[in-house]
Amino acid sequence: MIQGTLKTVSAVLLLITVATGATAQSTPQQPLPVDIRDVVNRPTPEFDRNDIVNPDSRFYQNNGTFAASGARRTLIENAARGVGIRAGFAAEAEQINAIVMQKWRRILDQHYNFRPLLMQNGVVVPPVITRIQGVRELPSSRLLYSAQIQYEIVKEPRLSTLPPSWMDYALLPIRDVRPPNNVSFENNAEKDLWRSAARAGWDEGVREARLAFVDAFNVLARDYAGMQLFHELARSGFVSVPRVDISRQATRIDENGRRAFVNEQAVRLVAGSRFRLRN
Repeated sequence: MIQGTLKTVSAVLLLITVATGATAQSTPQQPLPVDIRDVVNRPTPEFDRNDIVNPDSRFYQNNGTFAASGARRTLIENAARGVGIRAGFAAEAEQINAIVMQKWRRILDQHYNFRPLLMQNGVVVPPVITRIQGVRELPSSRLLYSAQIQYEIVKEPRLSTLPPSWMDYALLPIRDVRPPNNVSFENNAEKDLWRSAARAGWDEGVREARLAFVDAFNVLARDYAGMQLFHELARSGFVSVPRVDISRQATRIDENGRRAFVNEQAVRLVAGSRFRLRN
């Protein structure tokens, strides 16, 4: 490469001499207006002809010439990240559920037994009440509000044929993970982009599963303690008990006469729980 550059410079000098009608003997060579040493002695280029011809060369890879850009890059990243998040969440959730069932099931069965907390012969799930101590609020610069204790009904009572289970809270949902449709790669750079986005999505899915598990356990503990607190406050008269309306029929036949019901009972929840002043 350097020898070729020297030949090119020599040819340029020869053309300059011929054009001015000068000879090497009659006219001393004038110094050039530029220092050609900067050209002749410059470092060898990091690429050559083969690099230019080869689309897989470092020349193109280092500059991201064939990397996906714009809408196509966004499409690939979103698809890869989405499937990565879903797959990471599902895989981690399956691991968490297995650990919970294998190691903690007996303990949780004993600790979180909701059946004794139900009302009306086991068909009414009580409300959930939270208690916060030492509440202080500053709505404005002219008002400071404080309370020794704050109670709040965060879940209303409801009807149910079965008592709640800790599994309803703590076991994470696992959904099928399906690959995205209509995604194709035009080059290896797009495949690398997919790998990177999918890995990032997987890690995010794992984190989301762990956070979801922590949140679920916090809600489980809150609801169980909140139902116990409801019974405590209801016994003192500070909160009303949910009211139900029960109707019974010895026999009932539907309109078209194709079904008959014996000793039928219908339960309707007509009033929830509300705090009230103690007498």
